[in-house]
Amino acid sequence: MSETKGLVTDNFMNSLPDAVPEPTDKFDERNGVYVRNASFCVEAYLGYLGFLNAYVAGGDAYKYDEMLRLGYIPVIMPPSFWEKEVQQLMPKLPEDLPFVTTPSVSFVGRFYRSDFRDVWVSKLDAAKYWGWKPEEVTVRRIFAQCGI
Repeated sequence: MSETKGLVTDNFMNSLPDAVPEPTDKFDERNGVYVRNASFCVEAYLGYLGFLNAYVAGGDAYKYDEMLRLGYIPVIMPPSFWEKEVQQLMPKLPEDLPFVTTPSVSFVGRFYRSDFRDVWVSKLDAAKYWGWKPEEVTVRRIFAQCGI
């Protein structure tokens, strides 16, 4: 594995640009990210979403970013190895907050199949729900509002 190249992060908190994957690294099959010191916590999950956001902002998401272009943000979209942990956040979201579920998607164009469903919230719906401006809606702010 040490000759393989790819994005390596330290628990999604920061990128390790000169690192090569090690046998002990976890691999996110969804978006092709190697994770050193993988340990689930909300900050690490938000870091994962941050890496995805940076990737999409770089213009490399191709046709896989249509939900983002429609004004939705992914609140439940875990790496392949944290599906169970992230799913446990769902009951903490308000039941009456409108959301959309979709089959799992990869922004990097990888063929990824999972029984897990991604959960998206419209920025307009979240803004109306909490009385925020749409540009103020972030997953971090939604989680904070929900006590996550």
